[in-house]
Amino acid sequence: MAIEIRFTLSEQDTDYFRRLLEEAQNRASDVPEDQILENVRLLLDRMDQQDTPDFVRKSLGQLRSLTSMLGDPEWPLAPEERSGVLGALTYFYEASDAIDDDIPALGLIDDAIVTELVALELQHELEAYQEFCQFRSISEQLGQQDVSREAWLREKRHEIFERMRQRRERMGRMHRGEGRLTGFSLS
Repeated sequence: MAIEIRFTLSEQDTDYFRRLLEEAQNRASDVPEDQILENVRLLLDRMDQQDTPDFVRKSLGQLRSLTSMLGDPEWPLAPEERSGVLGALTYFYEASDAIDDDIPALGLIDDAIVTELVALELQHELEAYQEFCQFRSISEQLGQQDVSREAWLREKRHEIFERMRQRRERMGRMHRGEGRLTGFSLS
């Protein structure tokens, strides 16, 4: 029997998790990208090996899309966007976070909360990448590789990136004064 449990994070609660993310970003400012991505992969492997609650599994699954978009040669993010995605993943670099990951059933809840904050912040990037992956998959199924796949992907990518940036800009105008969680730059 499935039950639904809802809870609302207050502004104070979300500020707490944003601070944790910012602190992680500051501590990992000089960590190479490949190390951050490797730690995210290790977290996802740990989740797959544990008896992880479905709601945590679903939330953390979004990290797969974020790491995939960074490694996808057909989805070259602009440096600012790449830095934003990577900055969002720095929370998962450190082994120590709000709740010890080794606590059965509960250890990944803080990771799931931060993932939801990150996914909300990067929703336009995630939606655009998922749209691109769908489009690419359909084109492969239809055998459109013969029709200058590279040029076709470049045009579709440009179209999706533009829509993503326009959505983000509209949201930014609606929420002026609230900085992006992922606006931290990694060197």
